[in-house]
Formats: sequence, structure tokens, C-alpha cells
Amino acid sequence: MTLPKLVRDLVPTHIIDEGRTPVVSIASTRDQHIELLRAKVNEEFQEFLDDPCLEEAGDCYEVLRALFELHGMTMAEVTAAADIKERKCGGFYEGIVLEAVSEGGPIDVAIAGQEDTFEEEIELHKTYGGG
Repeated sequence: MTLPKLVRDLVPTHIIDEGRTPVVSIASTRDQHIELLRAKVNEEFQEFLDDPCLEEAGDCYEVLRALFELHGMTMAEVTAAADIKERKCGGFYEGIVLEAVSEGGPIDVAIAGQEDTFEEEIELHKTYGGG
């Protein structure tokens, strides 16, 4: 384990319960906290890629949840945004790789009456549910 690093809030208590003494500090600014979380995202996602299991997935989720909160987003808002984007653009489930784009393809035409902004769609999703 490489130190110093951001740890879950109860880790120092668990270290004390084991009869050891943790030496800790707390991020002094919001910006420092965000930078620590950015490093933690990389660490946790690499651990998940090395060992894709529920425990590592939960760690990834928790880091993202903290990062979203620091940016003023709730998980409900993020989930709504993801659902809306998936409906519009699909997910990443089929492994589609875009290799190139050539000119002269089909023209994308907007449908009249469907000009809602992304933020409006998120509010509708929160109000009426996704799907």
C-alpha cells in the first residue's frame, strides 16, 4: 500500500480497533478533496479491472458518489442523466467500436416538439421515473 492516500471515513477507527495508531490528516480544501478523489477513482477502477468483483465495484461506486456530491450532484440526478443519455445514445453493452466516419451519410433531422434540454429531461425523469 502506497501512503499517503485517501481512505474511507471509518478506516482510522478500524486501525485503532486493531491496536495500531493511524496518522491522518483531512483535506484542507474542497479542491484538495476533489484531487484526492480523482486519484482514488484511478486506484479503485484499476483494482476493479484487475479483479472484477462486487467489493471492488462497490469501492468504485462509493468514490464516484463522493465525487458527485462534492460537485453538488445527487445520485438520483446522475442516474437520471445516465438513463436519459442511454435512451438517446445507447449504452456501452454491445462493444461497438467506431473506426471511422465518412462524409455524405444520412442527415440527422430533429423532430419538432422534442427540443427539451438535458436538464429539463432530468427533472422529468426525477418526477415521473425512468424507462
